[in-house]
Amino acid sequence: MNNKLLISDFLQFLKKPNLEGLAISKSEKVIRTVRLWIISLIAIILLRGIAEKIVEIPLPDMFEDFFDNIGVWGFVGFVVILGPLLEEITFRSALRFRVSYLLISFILITVYVLSIIMRQNESLVLGFGILAVLLFAALVYALSQKPIESKAFYTRYYPYVFYFIAILFGYIHIGNFEEFSLKLLLLSPLIVLPQFILGVSLGYIRVRFGFWYAVFFHVLNNGIMTALFFSGGGFIE
Repeated sequence: MNNKLLISDFLQFLKKPNLEGLAISKSEKVIRTVRLWIISLIAIILLRGIAEKIVEIPLPDMFEDFFDNIGVWGFVGFVVILGPLLEEITFRSALRFRVSYLLISFILITVYVLSIIMRQNESLVLGFGILAVLLFAALVYALSQKPIESKAFYTRYYPYVFYFIAILFGYIHIGNFEEFSLKLLLLSPLIVLPQFILGVSLGYIRVRFGFWYAVFFHVLNNGIMTALFFSGGGFIE
């Protein structure tokens, strides 16, 4: 499949996401994964460049403290390997209907959100925790007591599931900022645009090719971005 056909299939999928996988060789899946990463990167650079000509977009400010706390190799290991694996389990597991996938994804997303809320406003933690427990109980009930209806509902509304997870994946990265402000919240759609683009690309890869190809895509992206970051002298004085 050349780039034109890959882009066409990708755009067709994004018009109405579905659960159909592709029966192709492992080597072809790897090649298409790398190609889609390059295409996604070009789209991010172009769209981010246009956005920055309109308004100044804030940059995350928590990486330096994180780097100081765990050191170079800890930073590289987390950002390039552990982080991508955890995020794929969290956000891409639920793109296939399986009880364990949905429950694990819900729990991990809750942990992500709680960690952000705790840093910003601890008074909201209890309320969110109660809400999360109630939603988790409802999810467990639906999946255990009405599995057929639950799967039918999931399949029928799958495009909404897909885009909800992609948007959530983008907005989780707002947690890379130490403090929230009105300006940050107003500009958040532009701030998380790169992560949203990566989110829909990773979702496509996960559904079409399989979970571990999405992990490969994520590791590839973070690995190259980390290498470019250090080559520019980031956090090194």
